[in-house]
Amino acid sequence: MCQYWFLCVQEKDISPPIGLLPDFSESARVDNRYTKFPSAVEPAIQLLTLFDWDAYFLKSETEIETTTEDPWRFWQGFKLPIIIRVHDSLYETPWPCPSFAELNIETIFDDQTGQELGERPQVLIRLDGKETESFRLFVSQCRDLLTLLRSDVGNPWYFFEIALRNLTKAFFAEDLDQLLWHITAIEALVGERGR
Repeated sequence: MCQYWFLCVQEKDISPPIGLLPDFSESARVDNRYTKFPSAVEPAIQLLTLFDWDAYFLKSETEIETTTEDPWRFWQGFKLPIIIRVHDSLYETPWPCPSFAELNIETIFDDQTGQELGERPQVLIRLDGKETESFRLFVSQCRDLLTLLRSDVGNPWYFFEIALRNLTKAFFAEDLDQLLWHITAIEALVGERGR
């Protein structure tokens, strides 16, 4: 697992006192969920979906220069295959271990002998040093901007929050669902009230 990137999020939750029944009035409330990820993780994922991920992630530089096919044809974004949850409550049972079957791995072979040496994570998206710095700067600036937009009293930018959530849903959708959620995100940005 040490060869994988991790997105670490920390959240605080108030546990009910021992011996008291929980408040069931909130159980009938339906949460408006846009992704399958925990709500604490979604803001970080929204930042990552805003980045301009390259369509050429599977190709070498010589293949990019000589290709005649549409570079976006086989595009796919990053994946979050597993979620590991840990809590420090002594009264709750631990979360179950996630299935590692979702992790994409590739076999390593010796160039001279062709002998199998082991496995490593499959890398579909490559960022060089300059791209990594650009990525870090972009995420930092977007985080500051979104924090400013979300802190506005009265929240006149709520339409942007809806668009961002739909864009995130589109990022992880496939086929026609992806098209539908992209259109919904655009509609949230440019649509008029009452239409």
